Amino acid sequence: MAKPIDPDIRIECKRMFVLEGKTSKAISEYFDGIPTHQCITRWSHMKNRDGLTWIDERAQYQIDKFEMISPAGLASKILRKINKFMNKSDEDFNVKDADALSKLRVSLEKITDKKYQIPIMFQVLTDLVLFLKKHYPDLNQKVYINAIRHFKNTLSERLNG
Repeated sequence: MAKPIDPDIRIECKRMFVLEGKTSKAISEYFDGIPTHQCITRWSHMKNRDGLTWIDERAQYQIDKFEMISPAGLASKILRKINKFMNKSDEDFNVKDADALSKLRVSLEKITDKKYQIPIMFQVLTDLVLFLKKHYPDLNQKVYINAIRHFKNTLSERLNG
């Protein structure tokens, strides 16, 4: 009979799978083959009490992570902070709070300004190009490059328009 796997190792496997996006094979190799990659794959397909698999949790984590760094996510975070200040009583609101509120307002303006969003889009576009080159080397390069150029020009027009 096989020796049961330490629950802490299973938790670490889940963390590596969900948060770091590692494959079951890479995780198994990290632990010198125990648990096996088949075992980790089996765990990743098992549903938890909420009906989610590790695969579902990984996808949700990636979406949440993206939303946190998106302009809308950052703006939402700043608006929550502004709301905290606005809910303070007059007696509790001080000069330091006013200064912080002013800085948050400036940050919010920058996040929602197209002038700042376009460079972020260019960075995402660069990341997309590198991703596609790595994972889809057989992609029709000419069509692909023309599509990327068209998108880049559209972003530039938005910035200048």
